[in-house]
Amino acid sequence: MSLKSWFIKQQIRRQKDYFNNLSIMDLRNEMEAAFATLPMPQTAVVSESRFAKNLHGKWIKDDLSDTNSVLLYLHGGGFCQGSSQSYQRSGYDLVSITGIQMFLPDYRLAPESPFPAAIYDCVKAYDFLVEEGYAPDKIAIVADSAGSALALSTVSVLKKRNASLPACLVLLSPCVTVEIYDDPHIYRDLEQKDVMLSEKILRTFSNAYLNGHDPKDPLASPIYADLTGFPPIFISIGTDDMLIDSARSFYMRALDHCVDACFYVNDGCMHAHHLLGLYVPEAEETISKASVFLRKKLNLSLSYKHHKIPQVHLDKD
Repeated sequence: MSLKSWFIKQQIRRQKDYFNNLSIMDLRNEMEAAFATLPMPQTAVVSESRFAKNLHGKWIKDDLSDTNSVLLYLHGGGFCQGSSQSYQRSGYDLVSITGIQMFLPDYRLAPESPFPAAIYDCVKAYDFLVEEGYAPDKIAIVADSAGSALALSTVSVLKKRNASLPACLVLLSPCVTVEIYDDPHIYRDLEQKDVMLSEKILRTFSNAYLNGHDPKDPLASPIYADLTGFPPIFISIGTDDMLIDSARSFYMRALDHCVDACFYVNDGCMHAHHLLGLYVPEAEETISKASVFLRKKLNLSLSYKHHKIPQVHLDKD
């Protein structure tokens, strides 16, 4: 583990009890305050677009971006927080390294809009890109944490419609199930290692999202979905992530369904470590591996110009 990664993890760990006792709305506000104001590099080009009634998203690119392909980024946040504003900087990290433009949609959040509202919105975002003229084999869905569940459920919906599927999926620190076990002891060991997530937070988000719905519904928990015919999947997760066991189980199920899937475990890394962007080596390595996968599956050359963006200093003043 790099010194930078270790230092950031210790900073976050000291605040874990504080975040563990916040309401969903307070957690949402904290996330926006922490990430929405991060400065964007001068190379970034950001514009807003409506993709459905009352639904908007951001286009993110730069002067070197391939505009014939597009990354549909479904942000994380436990189905209850996150936005195109708070994710635009980390989104540009991926844009700058992949050399591919991105569409980052806002979807409805729980508890105001519980399951399955967010899934419908993500399907609409995909349909929007197709209507804009992007061939499905030139669309890749990238997602992190809870956004990964939405990404997988989006593909399940597209399959049921017999629609053309995206070229591939990239799932970073993925949430693949919202089923929470009654016995809290199950989470004890992983919770001690994870500096961000806790059994309490996972349970809060799950209850808000499900609103009484069956957690075993494959659309809610895609670990139970029929993965036959799914596009290639890249999965990356850290050893210090509470979601690692379910992510590994999902990967094995994907292989059982003959999905072209790869699974990368990042030693010592916390949940959603990729959000640290190019500030820490582990995050840069994850983004770089994902970029190679994306360009291969989108049939783009691996020899290309791209911006390696300036580092963002995340230490508090």
